[in-house]
Amino acid sequence: MIEDTRNKLSALAQELEQAKGKAADLKNSAVAVQKEYDQIMSWADLYAGSSIEGKKLILRQLIDRVNIGRDFEIEVEFKISVTQFFDFLHPEGDTCVYYRAS
Repeated sequence: MIEDTRNKLSALAQELEQAKGKAADLKNSAVAVQKEYDQIMSWADLYAGSSIEGKKLILRQLIDRVNIGRDFEIEVEFKISVTQFFDFLHPEGDTCVYYRAS
């Protein structure tokens, strides 16, 4: 009986360490996402207060390419890193986000 309790305690201690490791990984991911979000929001604040020329410069830094097809189909390819936000959608590690209007 004491041996069973020790085994259970050992197993629970291992599970606790694994859970602590996962929590630390999640915390690190959350910090990285927050940094990316803060950077994007600082761009938004800067954009809102800029002149037309300044806005063009900011857009050149954020957008890599815009394709306009027939029937006004628009495809925008962004340069910004949003891997943390869309990692679950693009597990291959794609850093570009594409939006296709239909």
